[in-house]
Amino acid sequence: MPWQPCLVCKEETANFCRYCVRTRNDGILIDARFYCDVDCRKKDEVEHLKVHMNVHRTTPPNMERATKAGKIAQSLFYAFLENTWTYDMKNVCIKRDQDHDLVAVEVTDGTGVVTASGGHTDCKSYAGGWLIKFPAESFSAFDNDAKHALLSDRSSIWAFVVMHAAVQALFQDLVDDVQTDIKEVVHYPVDKASRVVHAQGTFGFETRRHDQVYPDVDERGDTKGVYEITLKCGAKIVLDLAAAQWDLPDGNGAQAPVMYWADYWSRWGAAIKYRIPFRSHALKHAAKMSGYRVVTSQTLIMETILYFNVLMSSGCKAELGFHPRELLDMNETYSDAKMRFFAQAARYLQKRPVEVDNGNHRNVLDAFDLRHPKVIADAPKPQPNSNGSLPLDIGDMARFDWKALSRLIQQPSSEVSLKEKKRAKALQKDRSVYKEPGTWKIVFLEDTLPGPRVPAERVSENPGWKLG
Repeated sequence: MPWQPCLVCKEETANFCRYCVRTRNDGILIDARFYCDVDCRKKDEVEHLKVHMNVHRTTPPNMERATKAGKIAQSLFYAFLENTWTYDMKNVCIKRDQDHDLVAVEVTDGTGVVTASGGHTDCKSYAGGWLIKFPAESFSAFDNDAKHALLSDRSSIWAFVVMHAAVQALFQDLVDDVQTDIKEVVHYPVDKASRVVHAQGTFGFETRRHDQVYPDVDERGDTKGVYEITLKCGAKIVLDLAAAQWDLPDGNGAQAPVMYWADYWSRWGAAIKYRIPFRSHALKHAAKMSGYRVVTSQTLIMETILYFNVLMSSGCKAELGFHPRELLDMNETYSDAKMRFFAQAARYLQKRPVEVDNGNHRNVLDAFDLRHPKVIADAPKPQPNSNGSLPLDIGDMARFDWKALSRLIQQPSSEVSLKEKKRAKALQKDRSVYKEPGTWKIVFLEDTLPGPRVPAERVSENPGWKLG
């Protein structure tokens, strides 16, 4: 909606009361009462209340279903984040205003599984320490908004990667074509928009989570990732799964997960960074991870995504008797069905971590090779009469002269051929693998052995390695 004069002071503003405004079928907003700030809104409170008493808003059925789908999707996103949390934030301080509205969440970073290995964490551990979960006592029964803000902080672009199957399952009957009617949009928020979460290090300096693969920030500043969805009726809406992390003191209340695009853009939008087709981020991430050979929390999360997607696409119907999209049309049975649906989602999200904790380290995704690479076994061997620089048989790898191999790689091309250097680098790259005591985590070393604190039985340089 374009800027209009404030009803009180006549200053130009884009802020308006969302309760008074009416929305046409094409998504255009009309009859809005504009206020430049909270003070002006309060000055017009008497007349404003009269309008509220006579307003009987009707929401198009397709928008009601879209709102319902958006709330379910947002709850699933929170559940996904909570069950794949990879950073320990302790000392949560929640600040509210006189109306008990959330103002800020201040946290101090803890031990973490990314920033510092080992040590004590107040969080519940999963999958050998790769995934941790906030303890319930960190938040009161009324602090869900603060918890969601902390979980989703700087995670809106990550939502594109992990939530595509859920969004498709919930919105597929609301649009003509999922691939063309749902877009992934990253934009810059308005200047007044600010983040709710403020993180600091143990010694007081400001910090950010280090486990974020796609942080919501670039060289220009903060960004927001949202879905732009065109419904069958032609109305354009926005789905913002990570809305809880943002605040905009414009007097219009908290942001909803689903809004008409014109309404959303007038409040939150400053400039579009890019708009790309649905599932683009997920496909790009999958391509990136397909060649990833180091086991990290990200490989485990990708396996968790696979389980989660199975629930959204087929598991829900087979195990609960309904598809996720059928929740939108339920009335009397909705509450019970939704409760069972979220409980099943939680079980699927914890399925892979529980398997890992129980000793099942099998590879879920074929693209991930969790075995020691067989480069040495598969590499072509020089013929007995060859003058090649590499040894014919490296024999006992524990006694092999790796420093000599490193010196060979550094030799000029006039003395060592490029082919031999490539083979030497392959040998060096896949030299050693080991497991830390008390965990399933696998670590690859390129040109050295692990330190003495790792027991010898947990170290392997054999291509056919077996650990634990």
